[in-house]
Amino acid sequence: MSRTKIIATLGPASIDRVDELVRAGVSAFRLNLSHGTHEWHTHAIQKIRALSHEVGIMADLPGPKLRLTHVREGTRLERGAKVVLTHGEGVGDEHVLYVDYPRLARDVQAGERVLIGDGDVELVVDSVSGSDVLCTVVAGGDVASCRGVSLPSTRLGVSVPTERDREHIAFAVDAGVDLIAASFIRDEHDVRAVQREVQAHGGDVPVIAKIEKHEALEHLDAILDVAYGLMVARGDLGIEVPIERVPLIQRRLLMMCRRVAKPSIVATQMLESMLTSPTPTRAEVSDIANAILEGADALMLSGETAVGRYPVEAVRIMERVASETERSGELEGPVELEGRGMGVQQAISHAACILAHEVGARAILTPTASGSTARHVASHRPSQSVLSISESHATLRRLSITWGVQPVHTSEFGSLEHVLKGLMRRMRERGDVASGDLVVITAGVPIGIAGGTNMIRVERVP
Repeated sequence: MSRTKIIATLGPASIDRVDELVRAGVSAFRLNLSHGTHEWHTHAIQKIRALSHEVGIMADLPGPKLRLTHVREGTRLERGAKVVLTHGEGVGDEHVLYVDYPRLARDVQAGERVLIGDGDVELVVDSVSGSDVLCTVVAGGDVASCRGVSLPSTRLGVSVPTERDREHIAFAVDAGVDLIAASFIRDEHDVRAVQREVQAHGGDVPVIAKIEKHEALEHLDAILDVAYGLMVARGDLGIEVPIERVPLIQRRLLMMCRRVAKPSIVATQMLESMLTSPTPTRAEVSDIANAILEGADALMLSGETAVGRYPVEAVRIMERVASETERSGELEGPVELEGRGMGVQQAISHAACILAHEVGARAILTPTASGSTARHVASHRPSQSVLSISESHATLRRLSITWGVQPVHTSEFGSLEHVLKGLMRRMRERGDVASGDLVVITAGVPIGIAGGTNMIRVERVP
């Protein structure tokens, strides 16, 4: 299997094929809480847990996504035409469109842009009168019920998490998901607000910040400082900012995550053509490879596995491309990260990778309570296997989106010598190592306490 992790979104096309998807290469599943009921998602979680205690589950919150309400079938906006956006009850047409956001007229100003759907329909605000927003159509096209509405130059007065998000967070914590992805994050305060809501329900589920708002780009360092990791949500991001900026933003975000050893996810349209085609385009294959070469920890499939005709085939293609890219040698050996100011943990993890490379070790073992040691080692993309050993299933599942980390559950935590003796036996039985192989062990001593990586050791497998 590839060392780059694959996240698959569950949906009608894949709910009965969870086992096939895992065998094909999926390490974590995404539950898109914008769709489906809590009952449906509970059923999905039960199916995943029945299959494996090592596969991660990420609940993706809807966030403050604006949408059109009901629109008359066949409605089309022509360039140069006038249209009113408003909040209220009614069926929209080419003259009036209803948006499910009560503060629309309070937040927008004349001259600001309004994008509908994937940005193919563009309006510009002429004026605001009461609850009505008068717009001119700049780029025309078809509009339909429930299409998204984006305001790329408007600061919305909506709170994160939304009331709907709060309901989903309560469900997700109670259901025992491993990660929560927070949508439309604008700054670190939004991330902290989601984290507080998680804690209010008695949870400690890590929060992934989805970068898809233009405001977030001004607060990336602060967001990354408080979030567990980042998702490059290229769909809405490509609407919020000029599309030609998206590749450079992606590259920047992936490098930022590697520098601080936090997981990064690249999402949206990775294999979009495989919604209906059994084979991808050449551009999609290149997109996957480039994301890996830029340092992505995980790649995410959305509609391809949720509603596409070829969900398992899409995972297989992604796994094949990832494996071939990794075999190219471009990622081998510890990677020097320019400008990285190293603390003790980063320096020891870096040294462990160099040591493993120099002595020809078969694997790097990272006994861990929180997963931090494994993430720091993996950030250097060592050629050796990174085996994360923990007595916590939750910790191991959180690592399901971290590049190259293989989970190993154990209940043998105790003294370092006791742990190493048991680990060597387990690794040999699993086929990860053979007698005579060298392995590098890095961990925090005493074993089993979160934080504080402070030890490197080289052992020969008996």
